[in-house]
Formats: sequence, structure tokens, C-alpha cells
Amino acid sequence: MNDVVLSYGYKKEDLIGKSFLEFVPFVREKHRPILEKHVASITNGEIAQGEMELSTPKGRLTMWFRASPMKKRGEIVGFQLILIDITKRKKAEEALKESEQRLRDVIDTSPDGIVWVDTAGKITLVNKKGFEITGFSRKDLIGKNFIDVEALTQESKEKILESFMKRIEGIDTPPYEVGLVTKNGEVLPFELSASPIYEGEKIVGVQAVFRDLRERKRAEEILRESEEKYRKQFEETLDAIFLADAETGIIIDCNRAASELIGREKSELVGKHQRILHPPQKIEGEFTRTFKQHLKEKEGQVLETQVITKKGEIKDVAIKANVFELKGKKLVQGMFRDITERKQMEEKLRESEETFRNLYESIQDPVGIFVGREGHLIEYNNAFKKWS
Repeated sequence: MNDVVLSYGYKKEDLIGKSFLEFVPFVREKHRPILEKHVASITNGEIAQGEMELSTPKGRLTMWFRASPMKKRGEIVGFQLILIDITKRKKAEEALKESEQRLRDVIDTSPDGIVWVDTAGKITLVNKKGFEITGFSRKDLIGKNFIDVEALTQESKEKILESFMKRIEGIDTPPYEVGLVTKNGEVLPFELSASPIYEGEKIVGVQAVFRDLRERKRAEEILRESEEKYRKQFEETLDAIFLADAETGIIIDCNRAASELIGREKSELVGKHQRILHPPQKIEGEFTRTFKQHLKEKEGQVLETQVITKKGEIKDVAIKANVFELKGKKLVQGMFRDITERKQMEEKLRESEETFRNLYESIQDPVGIFVGREGHLIEYNNAFKKWS
């Protein structure tokens, strides 16, 4: 044995002269059958190798081992055992798996439908909401080219294809409306926001986020048809809605959810300038940046900013605004969605991934991640780069 074995807390006199099975009494019980199988292989003159968890005097370790028989005059008289400590590497791999699972959990809890498409147009991921919206199954969508699925109208496929070609070339495209076809044939209006998926600096696909427009469409129709129907929908919607004069920024109406979001009674908001909704640092001159941007940008753009409650609490929100005319007056209707928890989760995830990445890069042993039957290398640490 060498000094590395002794570094695990053993003494040479405790090991020399003992049977191999006595040498490793610390093998976890669930791995005993595996150990016995390897011993049988060595006895038959074969080389045995693999991974095994060991509980040493200095703690539990994960080892890669290779055992080869030693022969004398054609007979097996013993075997040579090589052990490599891969504990840190295994922990890093587990941390990466946990990070990926957390990312998947975030995607699956999104209130919007999320679809990943590779550069060939093949659908590689659909989140839980995406399946719920359309009623289609994994078999209907995963692995199919988006041009061939039944969940999109023909017009929408043409729009998406045009946007997709720009996105994989790194060209930005604004959100646009598409029609999703459900399993029972119903066509639903959705807003699609697309962004590239990167591996390093390379674009390997596109992420499409589908936000349900039915609520907004319904609100617009209600406004056109009757004030009474609009009022009912306006008050009952779960999203906070503020209605403001586009020229002055004065709030002229808000719903119950808006009052709850800001922590102020409706009477404390109506008649006040929209600056009352935002922290001082978010206000630029007369108006907030988001208010001015909604006035000049295309309808339906989603912007993220912050609001401040009556008690001084800061909340992160996503705002989608529509500019329209009602009775000769230009108005801005802003739908506010509280994304504070999502922001906090994203920050925790970012910090966690950064920690895991640092751990991964600090591993002294070379580590590479290979995928596919051909074993394409997609990730490696610094030690692997030096080793290769």
C-alpha cells in the first residue's frame, strides 16, 4: 500500500497481513453484493473496476477502483487494487444535478407556457403550463418539429418561423400574438416572447414564453361593449390594473387587486399622479421610465420595475400596458403582476449556480460531461482542460 491509503486514517500495522475482506469491513452493507461479485471476477482472472462508497476513519468517501489479478506460474496469487478518491467530483456532479432540477422546478411553476426548441426546430421541452394550456401530451409535442405540431395555427407557424430564424442568428424580435390550438380545436390568443438559449457563447436553441392574452382581449371587448361589463371584469381580475391619463399621468381608476398590491384604498390612488406607485429612484422627471416607455413602444410590451406600498415595502412587478382611446381621451391601462417571489427565487438560483460552478471548477481531478451516443463533450472543468 502507499501513503495515500494511510492518509484515510488507517495504520499500516492494522492492514498488513490481513485478508482483503478484512481490509474493507467498512464497505456499506448495500454494496456488499457488488463487492462479492467483483471478488468473484478477480478470482476468475478478470479485471474488475467501478465506483463504491466507503466509510473510512476520516469519513465517507466515493472511490473509483480497478482491481487486476496477479499471477505466478499461471496461477492467481493475489490482486492489485488501485483506488482514486472521486468524492469531490461526485459531490459536484450531484450539486449540478440539484441545480438543474431547481431550474426545472422554476420553469414548471411558471404561470406562462414555456417551450424550448433546438436549432433544427425540434421541441425539446414543454413545461407543465404548456401542456395544461393546449391539452396535448408529451407524445404529441416533445421531439416534434414545431412546424408539424397541431397546437399552432398555420398563420402562427409562419410568424414563429420568421422570428425563429432571426433568434438563432442572435437578432432580437419583439413579442407578438399567435393562436394556440387546443386538443379540442379551440384557438386561443397568446403573446409569444422568444429568447435564445446559450451553451457558452453558442446559441443552441430558442426559448418561447407563451402568455395568455384571453384576459386582456376580454377586457378590451368589455370596454367596447359596455361600461358595466367592463367594470365587473376590471374589479374581479387577479392582476392589479391601473387606468391613467396618458398625457398627465393622473390615475383615473384602479381595481381591487391594485389597491391590495399598493396597500392603499382606491380613494388614496384615484386623482393622484402615477408617481405614487413607484419608489423615488424609479422616477425620471415627471414620469417613471416604464410609463414613458409604454407610451412609445408597441402594445403589449412587458416591462419589469418596482412599486412601493403605503408602508414603504418595495415589490418587484411585471407591467403590460395598452394605450387606447376612450371617449376621446388617450388612456394607459397597466396590468401589474407581483413577481417579487420569482425575483427572489431567481437570485437564489443564480447564487446557487455560481457556488456550484465555483465548486465544479475547483475540483482537482479532470471532469468532462459527455452526451449522446457519439459522446460529444459539452462541459469540462479547468483540470480537464489542462489534462487534455
